[in-house]
Amino acid sequence: MAKQLKHATVRKPAGIGFPARMKINRLKLSLNRSFINTIVPEIRPTAAQEAAWRTHLGVDLPAVDYVACVYCGQQRATQLDHFRSLVAKSNPAERGRPTGWVTDIFNLVPCCGTCNSSKAGHNWRVWMNGNAKNSPRQLLSADKLAERVAALTRFEEWSTPLATRLDVLAIVGPDEWEAYEAEMAAVDVLLQTARLRSDRFHHHLQQAYKEAQASTAIAAATSGNPAL
Repeated sequence: MAKQLKHATVRKPAGIGFPARMKINRLKLSLNRSFINTIVPEIRPTAAQEAAWRTHLGVDLPAVDYVACVYCGQQRATQLDHFRSLVAKSNPAERGRPTGWVTDIFNLVPCCGTCNSSKAGHNWRVWMNGNAKNSPRQLLSADKLAERVAALTRFEEWSTPLATRLDVLAIVGPDEWEAYEAEMAAVDVLLQTARLRSDRFHHHLQQAYKEAQASTAIAAATSGNPAL
């Protein structure tokens, strides 16, 4: 009788982030965010507006080579974040619906990818002082955190009266928006069906991988060359 081979527990390489398996049920949120992002107006700033924006964020030179992230202040800013989220999150009755804020210079701040990913559309102040992974509270000293919050509070006070906010549902019409939500509900049903199918496929492929590894181990042992 052949000896039963034990499979080593899969471990990730030390110091390297191992890619996680994607989850289909998260696609609905991504689709909704993308939809709202595509319908929101994108307003290009005038030279005077950009100059004022840079001044209030402490980015005075248009040709500066290095701009620090406004949230953590530690990493280089590589993207612009919507300071006020385009998609509602905090109010359960409005969750997933457009907040009405648009993409204009008064609602954008330079940030690093780590902070943008961690913030994920949450209120900036709540997130910065919260316990989310990679939030500024997790990375900065209390003094540095207070300094960043104070700077962004000043920006918020300056930019809020200038930023544009639209009543999206009133403009497009409640019937049109309900039709969109019905379409998204139908998409969700299809996504859940696809999720169940992907789980089955994943199970079959995991089993096939284990069987292939077992065959490789047996062949290696027979030839006198231990498998890695």
